[in-house]
Amino acid sequence: MSVLIENDEYDYFCAMQWQPIETAPKDGTNLLVYSDERIIAAFWSVPADDWVEVVHEYTFYQPTHWMSLPKPPEEKE
Repeated sequence: MSVLIENDEYDYFCAMQWQPIETAPKDGTNLLVYSDERIIAAFWSVPADDWVEVVHEYTFYQPTHWMSLPKPPEEKE
């Protein structure tokens, strides 16, 4: 079975690749970050001046890579 992907979806999925952490946005956007063999949802906290895990809201060791969160699933009517 093959799945057709529209051009804009293709561009989005191609953009979802690990990037060096130095290029990550530091505007509070939730991201996926990679650190010590863990993938964590996190954001840059200006007051903490560090990456903060979204779920537990604590700072942790420095991640090395990041990528955007995937789009949420579409709701079916």
